[in-house]
Amino acid sequence: MTIPTVVAGRGAGARAVWETLRRCDEYDVIGPVHAVSGTPGSPGAAGQEPDQRAWTELLALPDVSLLALCAPFAGRMDLIVSARDASKAVLLAEPPFLSLDEIDFLATCEDSDTIGTVAPMPLRMLLSGVSELSSDAWSGGACGALTLSCFTPARRKQSSAAHDGTDLPATTLALAPYVDLMCHLFGAPVVARLVASGDGTATGFAQFASGALLSMAVTLNAPWDRHRLEIIDVARSIVLDGHQLRVDTVDEVRLLELPSPQDLRVMAYRDIATQLTSGGPLGLHRPGVGRGLALFLDLLAKGDEAPARR
Repeated sequence: MTIPTVVAGRGAGARAVWETLRRCDEYDVIGPVHAVSGTPGSPGAAGQEPDQRAWTELLALPDVSLLALCAPFAGRMDLIVSARDASKAVLLAEPPFLSLDEIDFLATCEDSDTIGTVAPMPLRMLLSGVSELSSDAWSGGACGALTLSCFTPARRKQSSAAHDGTDLPATTLALAPYVDLMCHLFGAPVVARLVASGDGTATGFAQFASGALLSMAVTLNAPWDRHRLEIIDVARSIVLDGHQLRVDTVDEVRLLELPSPQDLRVMAYRDIATQLTSGGPLGLHRPGVGRGLALFLDLLAKGDEAPARR
């Protein structure tokens, strides 16, 4: 059974989500990307009746059961709530990162009905497929280094500079999938610092509940893309470098080939389809499992230690 799905949003991110879902036989993607950037909570929404009407009409489609939502952070909970009220499941596709308030709100809905809200992070698919990426394999003395270089076209550099001179929003978008992975291994962050230079570079660190430490460095305006995460502990180390994972232990050295980022995204979407059609638990795609990343983003915003969990 396929899931009748529409993609709502604008831009390259929404188009990429549409193309990924089209690769999955589990989804029946209806029509092109629905351009509804003027929906409630989106920039410029006030007075944009045609876009408001488009969103209302989208929710009224009787044959659609899943909305893949590519919307700005601000106000997107209004879209999620209205979709749930219309009995539509929601896939937070681009960007997927949730705030603490959003996670707490969605947590109150999980036990009240069967309408799902999912927030996939493709790197989480490695947690169940690579035995070395298990929280049981590491001690609180682990430390890691994350270095990212991201190619950014000139036109995007100019628009980013006009929007924010600190580079922190773009920087955290690049770091977030890897920090999320670290949170699954070492628990929620308790301290996080990140300093952006204003020229597309930033450095910082994060300390996790287990005591593990992660140093971070990112360059947004590099001539190439290169992502490398190295974690070292007493008895083992791993290096995630592009499509390869190197595992060193006292007994052996292993080199594992990993799926591409796009293939990981397809794996995540297929897993989501299985859970939605079976009515089973959403597992790694449940919004609450992103709480560690939400804490990290909250710490960066506040420049303080983690708030006590309620």
